[in-house]
Amino acid sequence: MGEFYPEITHSVANVKNVIEAEEKRFLETIENGMDRLEQIVKSVKKGGSGIVTGSDAFVLYDTFGFPLEMTTEMAIEQGLTVDTEGFTSEMEKQRTRGKQSWKGADLGFESVFDEIISTAGNTEFLGYDKESAGGNILLLYRETTKSTSLSEGDRGLMVLDSTPFYGESGARWEILAL
Repeated sequence: MGEFYPEITHSVANVKNVIEAEEKRFLETIENGMDRLEQIVKSVKKGGSGIVTGSDAFVLYDTFGFPLEMTTEMAIEQGLTVDTEGFTSEMEKQRTRGKQSWKGADLGFESVFDEIISTAGNTEFLGYDKESAGGNILLLYRETTKSTSLSEGDRGLMVLDSTPFYGESGARWEILAL
């Protein structure tokens, strides 16, 4: 990769150390996950259900980086099955928690965010090539009244068809003049 990133050719020892440290942390995480999976397997066998719960499979995935496929394969080796529907349910709960913790929630958009996105459509990001650009307004959304118009001093959301700016989660912008 030195041809594309010449700076790394001058710090080969540092790059090697960083890679080795990351690999060591990854292996430690997997080892801790394996230990946890062994505990789960023992518990499932002792309980007699023969099923690794979706919740346990999700903890292995979320905390230890264990892909569901790896958990399933190892469970099968032990004569067990994995509740994949329960795992999917836990993933959905995690997505919901993530949406609720989105900083935009303090703007009052969390309940209509999906609707806003589906109504407005995609925004073309121009920031890699431009520092300024014109754009068309795809959607205006007033914070307090859920109106599609904004006036001076209103707080709300404006979605453009193209912009050189990164979207700011939770940023508050005021329309100073229209």
